[in-house]
Amino acid sequence: MDAGVAVAAAGFAVARLLITPPDEAFLGRLADPAGRQSWPIRNPTTLLGLRSLGEPFEVAAVRADWARLRDPADPVPLRESDWVDVPDGVDGLVAALEARYAAGGVLRAHVGTCPADHFSRELMYLSHLAARIGREPPGPVRPEDEILDFASSHIDQFASPMLEAIRARASTPPMRALPDLALGVLDSLAALVATSAAGGR
Repeated sequence: MDAGVAVAAAGFAVARLLITPPDEAFLGRLADPAGRQSWPIRNPTTLLGLRSLGEPFEVAAVRADWARLRDPADPVPLRESDWVDVPDGVDGLVAALEARYAAGGVLRAHVGTCPADHFSRELMYLSHLAARIGREPPGPVRPEDEILDFASSHIDQFASPMLEAIRARASTPPMRALPDLALGVLDSLAALVATSAAGGR
């Protein structure tokens, strides 16, 4: 599998786990050793997460764990605006991000009501860009450059503490694995951009 497509596939899978309650089929693939072996990226951080998925778990417990992370009374904040100061206000940040996504070809209809500054939306955008590396004619903005700029100005500002908050609250193997799987995607994105910059594509 092409490196950019592999990173994108992993990124979309992690984003899905953050957006929607995990279903039995998805969790079944995570529980299956062959399914874990086929996870599209294999860097050290990702392997830590995949190792956690080798522990037994029940679908109902994972879904309950997923719901607890979103308990309205005490949720784990998953939006950039929950973690950083937003000079133009949340509405300004959301509007700017929606415009950036649209310019990059990512349509609002693909993610339902998920806010633009939700970590999963931002990760999906980076994944979309990763899949484009080396697969399209050069344009005014290279996907590699947009990944670097977007990651440094958005994802890097809040991802680490947010993911650690998930790790601290999660009680089932898939939810405990989620931070390492997400960080593995971000590590792979950085490596992908570095390889492209060095002429490796």
